[in-house]
Amino acid sequence: MKKYKNGFTLIELMITVAIIGILSALAVVSYQSYVVKTQLKSAFIELKGVTAHYDLIMLDASNGSFTVASIGFSPSNICTYSVYAPVNGIATPALECKLKNVASAIENKFIYLNKIQDGGWGCSTSNDIPANLKPIGCV
Repeated sequence: MKKYKNGFTLIELMITVAIIGILSALAVVSYQSYVVKTQLKSAFIELKGVTAHYDLIMLDASNGSFTVASIGFSPSNICTYSVYAPVNGIATPALECKLKNVASAIENKFIYLNKIQDGGWGCSTSNDIPANLKPIGCV
């Protein structure tokens, strides 16, 4: 009578489970990094959306004042906004977003849009946000 070997050995199953565990750990880290990048980009886009109105107020003060209400921010789930008036056409920062309801790595951190000398806009963030997570162009 022949004896057939069916199934997997315990060692083969343990190796398979270990490989799956390592791959899932890598996936979680990648996913968390992606979430943080996406949340920072969303905050940046929200700030960028009101730069034209900020410029209008700079050109003609009768369009409003430098307040959160007059700039035209929409309600946000991830930002608490602040607005700063320029001095001699420069404001560092001009627009500020304090991050809330986001990944713990960036909770209570800031992203800023700065009004620079040439009339353009620059982006910066809190110093403790790693460069690989910041939106392109932010320092």
